[in-house]
Amino acid sequence: MIKVTQTMYDKSCIDANKSVMAFFDDYWGENPHNTYGGYFLIKGVFEADTNIKLFRTKTRKDNRISFSGWKKWIKVGDTITLTIDTDDQIAVEVE
Repeated sequence: MIKVTQTMYDKSCIDANKSVMAFFDDYWGENPHNTYGGYFLIKGVFEADTNIKLFRTKTRKDNRISFSGWKKWIKVGDTITLTIDTDDQIAVEVE
């Protein structure tokens, strides 16, 4: 879903591309963040609990996603995949 670039890593905020938005559309059945500047905070599961923050920038209205503490377990060049685990939680997988 998301290939981590140096720019993403430096900014700590990732563009929510079409595949990310499609995942959340499937999960919620609608756009999860339809207000500019607002955000949704979701619990996710990686090696420990993580917070997933979805938001849309106020000025350019770009969709973004960020993960709490992500630099501890993600590096430039990794691919992040979001899935739903057996407990209906969002699982963050890194390859």
